[in-house]
Formats: sequence, C-alpha cells, structure tokens
Amino acid sequence: MQKETPSRFDRILINLPAVRSLRDRVNALAIREAKLPDVKRAVRGIKVIGQGLGYPAGLFGREVSDKERAVWTPIFIETINQLADIASDTKLDPVLDIAIRQALQWHKHYSKTGTKEVATTVINALPTTIEHQLALVLHDGWGQLMFEYIRDYQAAEKRRQEWYEKVATELIKERRSEEIVDMIESQLKAHLRAFGDFATPSPFMWTLTKLAPEIGHIVCKRIANDPASILNCILPVILTLMTEAEPQTAIEASRSILKAEDIATTRAVAQAYGWNRGMRPLIEGEVELLHELATHNDVFVRNSVIRAAQFMAKDHSSIAAELLSLVRFEDSDAVAKELFSTFGAHGYLKWSALTSEQADRVWGQLGHCPDIGDYETTEFLGEISKTDPDAVLKLLKERVEYSEAHPKAENYRAVSYTWHYSLHIRDSVSFVQFLREIRDWMAAKPTSWQRQQMGAEIFRVVAGGFDDEVIGVLDEAVLSGTDGQLKAVGAILHKAPRTFVWDQADFVKRVLRTAAKCGEKSVNVIRGGLFAATTSGGRNGRPGQPFPEDMSSGIVQPNLQEPYLQDLSKQTSIVRSRSLR
Repeated sequence: MQKETPSRFDRILINLPAVRSLRDRVNALAIREAKLPDVKRAVRGIKVIGQGLGYPAGLFGREVSDKERAVWTPIFIETINQLADIASDTKLDPVLDIAIRQALQWHKHYSKTGTKEVATTVINALPTTIEHQLALVLHDGWGQLMFEYIRDYQAAEKRRQEWYEKVATELIKERRSEEIVDMIESQLKAHLRAFGDFATPSPFMWTLTKLAPEIGHIVCKRIANDPASILNCILPVILTLMTEAEPQTAIEASRSILKAEDIATTRAVAQAYGWNRGMRPLIEGEVELLHELATHNDVFVRNSVIRAAQFMAKDHSSIAAELLSLVRFEDSDAVAKELFSTFGAHGYLKWSALTSEQADRVWGQLGHCPDIGDYETTEFLGEISKTDPDAVLKLLKERVEYSEAHPKAENYRAVSYTWHYSLHIRDSVSFVQFLREIRDWMAAKPTSWQRQQMGAEIFRVVAGGFDDEVIGVLDEAVLSGTDGQLKAVGAILHKAPRTFVWDQADFVKRVLRTAAKCGEKSVNVIRGGLFAATTSGGRNGRPGQPFPEDMSSGIVQPNLQEPYLQDLSKQTSIVRSRSLR
C-alpha cells in the first residue's frame, strides 16, 4: 500500500521566463485599454498594469532574497515607462492621472530599487492644469496620493490644507462660480464612471465653499431643481458649512430641497444636521426641521436625528430628550441600537432626563422592536432592571406573547440568546418571586414553544445561575406534580450548566422520580432537558481526540494513554461515583 503523503502548503517562486510572454501580452492589452476614451475601461487597464508591479512576497515563512527581487526590477521599469506617454497626454481625462498615481504610489514612496526613480519621473510628468488639480483634490481628500506619509499629524494636516487653499484660490481667481460648479459636476460624473464611487470630495469642498460661499448656493439650487443631481454627494458638507456661516440660508435651502421628497437628498440633509453637526449652537428653525425628520421612514434619516440629539444633549438636554422620544424604532433594531446608546455608561443623556410621557413613548416601542439583543439595548435594560425589575420582566414576557400571537412575523426575535450586559434582578428583594412568576407563566401555556424556549432563556438570564435559591423554585414545581409545571422545569433545564446533573444529583433524582409517576411523556420531557444541559456549550480540543467537555460529562470515554487527559478522567470518575450513590 502506498504511504499517504501529508498535505501541506508548498512555496513556489514564479518562473519568470515561463510567464514573460503572457505577461507582455496582458500589459500590451492593458496599455491599449488605457488609451481608450471610455474612462471606465481606461482606468481598468491602468489598474491591471499596477497590479502587475508587485515584487514577490514571502509566504508561509519563506524569505525572498534581494537577488530574486532584482530579476523583476528591469521588467517593472520597462512597464512603468510604458505609462509615460499616457501620463503626459493632456487630452486624456484627468481621472486617469488618479489611476496612474495609485498604480505607482508604492514605488514612488517606498521602493528601494530603480523603480522609485522611474515612477517619480512618470508621476512628475502628469499634467498640472487646474482641471487635473481639481480631479485630484476631489478624489484624494486626505492627501494620500499627493504627499508622502509623515507621522506628524498636524504638519500633514497643514500641508494638505495649504494644497486645498492653493487649488481653490486658483479656481476662484480664473473662473466664475457657475463655471466652477460645472467643472465639479463633470469631474464627479467622470469619477463615478471610472471608479464606481465619489472618493472623498468633502474636505476640499469645505475649503472651496468657505472661500466662495456662492458656490454652495448654486449647488443647493441645482439639487433643489434636480434631486438626482450628482452634486448630492457634496450636499452634506455644503449645508454643514452654511449652518455655521449663513444659518437662515441653510434652513431655507434645506426646506427647499426636502420638498422634492427624494430619499438621497433627504439623507444628505439629515446628515448635515446629524452626523456632521458637531457641537455648534442651535440655529433658528433647526429643531422644527429635526422634528419632521424624526418620524421619517428611512433608517439613516432617523439615526441622523438621534445623532443630532446626542450632540445637543450637553447644552440642550430637554430638546434632545424630546427629539429622541419622537424617533420611531419599533420597525428597526438598528435605530434602537443607536437610540439606546445615548443612555449608556458612555452616553450623552441620562434616562431620568426624559419626562414620564417621553419615557413612555420610548419604552412603549420596545415590545415590537425586531431585536433587542445588541449591546446598547441590553445595557439599557440591565440598568433599568436595577431600579425597576418588574418593568423589564413584563417587557420580556410581552415580547414572547407578541411572538405567540404573530408566529409568522419576519426578523422578530423576542428574546436575545446572547446577553452582552447582565440583568440585575437577582439583587432585588423579590428575586425568588420573580422566578416563580416566570415559571408559572411558562407552565400556564405548556403547548407554546415560544413560551417554553424563550421563557427558559428569560429564567436563565434572571436567575444568573442555578444555586440553592433557584433549585428551590424548581423543586416547588416538581412537588406540584402537574404536567405544566414539569414541562416548564424540563424547558428550564435546557439552560442549566453542563455539569448540572453532577452538581445537583439529589434534585435530578427527585425530578426524575416525580416525572415517572406522571408517565413516560413527563419522563421524556425532564430527560430531554437534562441531556440538553449535559451536551450544551461549545467544544474545543486537540485534533483527533474527543472533546474534554464530552468526556467530563461521561458521553465519551477518554483515551487514558493521553497523559494530559488522565487527571480529567480521574476527576470525572470521582464526580460520577458520588452522584450515583
């Protein structure tokens, strides 16, 4: 029999002579594409060239020698030089300059071979007309293509801002505002066609509009007349600047734009007053505008209103509280997550800042919210449980009952199966009574799988463990001997720790004996719960060996020839022998 060879990852260096011919053909095709008038195809051609300019990299521990890299250097230099004709052609669209900079950026800034000099030469040959400069600043919002990286953030920011101001000043000096907006619109269209996005035009537009406010007015008018305008991508930064420099003009422009009821422009307006707002003072008409946006159907718009309220909370807590209470989240757990982050330990507003009417409006939506299992919402419920545990329990039960009444509700999860933040009901003087209420509520409807499964999860989270107090509540149900109570106990046992059958052996005996008196069906219910508890939890271990969790519960017998398992086996045997006495 042939011996099986173990599988492995082989490290193979590319055979340059074998692939050189194919590589040259691909590059020739890419160069032809790069000279086409269609910017999408042209940029793709340049990207292909750039992707072929990477030196071999060592994988799986293999070191690539300088000699191996040196073989590729003359080939890369030849390829880079082929871009020189394209780089110096002023007739080609400026977006090609961006693609060339991206393709050669690493070689210009970081290469230690001859490719650095030739890449720098090609990039320096790129046209410097105002059209090309505009295309670059609209794309390269943080100066990553224009400048070499430096660690000093303030120096980098100063350098970038000076560049923006230079380009903006030249634009304003040579052209009218309408013509500048035309140029921006044209470049954004070309960029979208070439790259599929708008890159980062906002930082430059802030500088430009600050120097020439009329440009902002023109952009807003064009969007109001044509909501589908590509200028919509720069509207948030335009309106944000206007709210600081010309607040009433900003409100008027915003309302004019919102009249179109276009979702893209509405999101842009909401972003300007929400995510982009910062800590600036309130302006006249802003609160009324946010009140209208708070009830919008779109999730992004509502989250923007929440963000605005968070920024206002420090200086205008009552206004922030009213705004939050108006936001609808019963159809979106994403909105709920953002809203309840406001009241967290690192939030912006205290829950107590809300009036009783406002708090009722917010709390009343929790029953129908699709999911309350995110960290922010569970943290909020955990904090509320410290002072009002009854309200939290009532909410959780109502969510389960809603699930019973609407079994076909899509994306509705009544109770989370992962609680990022614990409830604090155990600290209540009524802790045991709360456990009894959950148990009896489950027993009252034994045919409801929602109540049995989710009720058991509520019991687990509230109990926080299966100590003597909790066992006492389960014992009461066992002693009652009713089918409903036994089924509730069986469901709760699904959530017990993996070692429960050994740690609570006396209880296990009692519950099995009682179940036996009630018939085989009751025995199966209890037995199913105990088995589920024993096999619960994740598994991890050494490949080819049984999981330690299974061996400790007696499901799999360990291989005692493995030394690291011998102690675990001894401990398991002791626990098992004691539990069976």
